[in-house]
Amino acid sequence: MSQAQWQVAKQLGFSSWPKLKAHVDALDFAARHPTFDVCDAARTTHWRCGNGIAHSLQVAGLKGQFRMLTDPLCMGPVRDLPSEAFRVMRSAFSSQAFALDPVDVARRVNDEYHQLEALANADHSVLWCGADAYDQLLLIRALAGLEQAPHKLELIEVFGTEHEWPRRALTLTPLGHAVLNGDAYWLDHASHERWGGGVCLRPRQPHWTLGDDHLPVWRG
Repeated sequence: MSQAQWQVAKQLGFSSWPKLKAHVDALDFAARHPTFDVCDAARTTHWRCGNGIAHSLQVAGLKGQFRMLTDPLCMGPVRDLPSEAFRVMRSAFSSQAFALDPVDVARRVNDEYHQLEALANADHSVLWCGADAYDQLLLIRALAGLEQAPHKLELIEVFGTEHEWPRRALTLTPLGHAVLNGDAYWLDHASHERWGGGVCLRPRQPHWTLGDDHLPVWRG
């Protein structure tokens, strides 16, 4: 299969199948988003709080570098400390909270914040931000660290899509109404096991639950 793909790409003037696919994706994106326009060049740096849009930017034909700040600033301690101490604090939190290798986390945090500190001297940067806490705190952190106004800094708000999402009306079934009214117990009718609060709930199996008086009840 890979050999056939390479032959197809070569016949169409591309050095590899991934480059042909990227070209087709870019054409498809341009056809579906004719009004999409953003200033971009090889010197442009695009910033985001994660890598969720990295592939989409490539598909859209943007040529600039993609950078991300993965430090979850909406979680853990955020104190007014010197740069190095701040990085150590954030690295320690991330490695402990998410059970990650401390050396790898420290290396990534140092690299990301080093790149972010270069924002003031960059030729052209674009901040892609939404309305959630991750994005807003990236925006605050980026702007708060600027010692001078950048040559060119753009903000693009990610708030939705150009097209309406397909929608359909949702209604409760008679069983759903019975469960809400207390006339039926949902685990007696469930088709498969589910997890809730770290506990595996298996249909029609003995288990503890809460009664109407909010006291533990054994259902055998």
